Amino acid sequence: MGFTDSVGNFGSNLRLSFDRAGAVMEEIQSAAGGRLNNIDFEVVGFGEIAPSACNESYAGKAINRRVEVWLANEQG
Repeated sequence: MGFTDSVGNFGSNLRLSFDRAGAVMEEIQSAAGGRLNNIDFEVVGFGEIAPSACNESYAGKAINRRVEVWLANEQG
């Protein structure tokens, strides 16, 4: 799940957040060396939605430029 700060327009931030999450997914898959071939990955970008910090400071903006990795256990 990719996120951005609030600088820029929504569409650009949405694409940037998606690209960030995709880059992290590729790094994880590359580092795993094939051990995750049976795992389904999904990349989602949310742009500036759901900030973790205030976008009024540099530190807050830096926190909001993030990728979160969520894991689901779908046994069933």
